[in-house]
Amino acid sequence: KQTFIKFVPNIVKDEIIYFDFETTGLNPYHNKIIEYCFMIHNDDNCEISDIVNPEEKIEKKITDITGIHPDMFEDKKNIHHHISKIYNFINGTYKQNILSVERKYLVAHNAIGFDSIFLEKALSKLKETKKSVTSDNFVYIDSLLLSRKLLPDLKSHSLSSLARHYNVASGTHRASSDVVCLKTVFECLIEELGKRNNIAYSYYFNYPEEIFKYIYY
Repeated sequence: KQTFIKFVPNIVKDEIIYFDFETTGLNPYHNKIIEYCFMIHNDDNCEISDIVNPEEKIEKKITDITGIHPDMFEDKKNIHHHISKIYNFINGTYKQNILSVERKYLVAHNAIGFDSIFLEKALSKLKETKKSVTSDNFVYIDSLLLSRKLLPDLKSHSLSSLARHYNVASGTHRASSDVVCLKTVFECLIEELGKRNNIAYSYYFNYPEEIFKYIYY
């Protein structure tokens, strides 16, 4: 018998969630997560964030960039102790055998080449122990690819460069701060996309699959 899932109490169709990882390095296949933040698009107060123990020594340059010091890991657990909370935050509290899974649009800057790999790697461990876990309903939207397509003449498409371009507060290389910056920059990008296509700004947030199509097709 097929198992279905319903998310409660509030089901939001095609919900957008912004996320960011701070890590021990730039290789998502070998480096470790040291901090994360996930934020719901339509509720700035609905987010989860925490420091993660990488269980290995971090280089001084990472501390210099992020401000995260090794002593901040002392009472923290590794990502495998956080991933269930992250998964439940993305999907909402759910009940089995009711309705099908809603798509969740996960927005990150360099999502395809970086953040999504870290997330899927962490989820793979959870899937080994909980067979009901799936990320088949996750759709990744990469704001880096969006900016490159929408603003091809910019010299740099880093998040900080985009923040300067739109004259908004830049992130501080802490996950929560970077997610706030990401959300603001992403909204600016979508507003610009809407103006170019003569489509209402809100349309793309009601139908995020159209953002996905613009980037990849």
